[in-house]
Amino acid sequence: MNPGSLMLELRPAKERVTMILTDFGHPFEPVETDAPDVNALLNDQPTTGFSLFFIHSTMNEVEYYTDEQGNHLVLVKPLS
Repeated sequence: MNPGSLMLELRPAKERVTMILTDFGHPFEPVETDAPDVNALLNDQPTTGFSLFFIHSTMNEVEYYTDEQGNHLVLVKPLS
Protein backbone atom coordinates (compact mmCIF):
# COMPACT_ATOMS: atom_id res chain seq x y z
CA MET A 1 0.00 0.00 0.00
CA ASN A 2 0.97 3.60 -0.51
CA PRO A 3 2.40 5.18 2.69
CA GLY A 4 -0.09 8.04 2.22
CA SER A 5 -3.12 5.75 2.11
CA LEU A 6 -5.62 5.65 4.95
CA MET A 7 -8.32 3.02 5.45
CA LEU A 8 -11.38 3.43 7.68
CA GLU A 9 -13.34 0.41 8.86
CA LEU A 10 -16.60 0.93 10.77
CA ARG A 11 -18.03 -1.88 12.89
CA PRO A 12 -21.45 -0.77 14.08
CA ALA A 13 -23.13 -2.80 16.79
CA LYS A 14 -26.30 -2.38 18.82
CA GLU A 15 -24.63 -0.64 21.75
CA ARG A 16 -21.43 0.79 20.30
CA VAL A 17 -19.50 1.63 17.17
CA THR A 18 -15.89 0.62 16.60
CA MET A 19 -13.76 2.59 14.15
CA ILE A 20 -10.43 1.27 12.92
CA LEU A 21 -8.11 3.65 11.10
CA THR A 22 -5.22 1.96 9.31
CA ASP A 23 -2.28 3.69 7.66
CA PHE A 24 0.89 2.42 6.08
CA GLY A 25 3.41 5.09 7.05
CA HIS A 26 6.03 5.04 9.77
CA PRO A 27 4.74 3.63 13.08
CA PHE A 28 3.74 6.20 15.68
CA GLU A 29 4.85 5.85 19.28
CA PRO A 30 2.05 7.24 21.44
CA VAL A 31 3.45 8.73 24.60
CA GLU A 32 1.70 9.81 27.73
CA THR A 33 1.78 13.58 27.52
CA ASP A 34 0.26 16.33 29.58
CA ALA A 35 -3.10 17.54 28.34
CA PRO A 36 -2.82 20.83 26.47
CA ASP A 37 -4.10 23.97 28.16
CA VAL A 38 -7.25 24.57 26.13
CA ASN A 39 -7.52 28.11 27.54
CA ALA A 40 -4.03 29.19 26.48
CA LEU A 41 -3.24 30.82 23.17
CA LEU A 42 -1.98 28.41 20.53
CA ASN A 43 1.27 30.37 20.21
CA ASP A 44 1.96 29.87 23.93
CA GLN A 45 2.12 26.06 23.92
CA PRO A 46 3.59 23.12 22.03
CA THR A 47 2.02 22.25 18.70
CA THR A 48 1.68 18.56 19.57
CA GLY A 49 -0.69 16.66 21.79
CA PHE A 50 -4.02 18.11 20.67
CA SER A 51 -5.01 15.10 18.56
CA LEU A 52 -4.38 12.63 21.37
CA PHE A 53 -6.16 14.92 23.83
CA PHE A 54 -9.20 15.12 21.54
CA ILE A 55 -9.26 11.37 20.89
CA HIS A 56 -9.00 10.44 24.57
CA SER A 57 -11.57 13.10 25.52
CA THR A 58 -14.21 11.81 23.11
CA MET A 59 -13.67 8.05 22.90
CA ASN A 60 -14.32 5.46 25.59
CA GLU A 61 -11.68 3.02 24.36
CA VAL A 62 -8.52 3.76 22.40
CA GLU A 63 -5.97 1.20 21.22
CA TYR A 64 -3.00 1.57 18.87
CA TYR A 65 -0.89 -1.23 17.45
CA THR A 66 1.27 -1.97 14.44
CA ASP A 67 1.71 -5.19 12.54
CA GLU A 68 2.76 -6.32 9.06
CA GLN A 69 -0.58 -5.03 7.73
CA GLY A 70 -0.06 -1.42 8.90
CA ASN A 71 -0.61 0.91 11.84
CA HIS A 72 -4.03 0.55 13.46
CA LEU A 73 -5.89 3.04 15.65
CA VAL A 74 -8.98 1.44 17.20
CA LEU A 75 -11.62 3.82 18.61
CA VAL A 76 -14.74 2.66 20.46
CA LYS A 77 -17.74 4.83 21.33
CA PRO A 78 -20.93 3.61 23.03
CA LEU A 79 -24.15 4.63 21.29
CA SER A 80 -26.21 5.05 24.46
